Amino acid sequence: MKAHIMTRCKPCPFCGARADEIESITGMDLIACSNYKGCGAIVSFNNKDCDEHGVSPAVYFNRRAEQNGGNAT
Repeated sequence: MKAHIMTRCKPCPFCGARADEIESITGMDLIACSNYKGCGAIVSFNNKDCDEHGVSPAVYFNRRAEQNGGNAT
């Protein structure tokens, strides 16, 4: 069985590559950086919205902290 991949995410915050929402073969929804060899970030969200209400992890992944002089606020 192959993982299901959807792209509706902002770029990876670590390397800037495309990030995809994937459904793993175990059914867990994750966000994975497409730069597998250079970055390889995989992000999951363990919260009530994602776990119990089926909210896409892309909703949380696409949020970004406001930048103020290089520091997150």
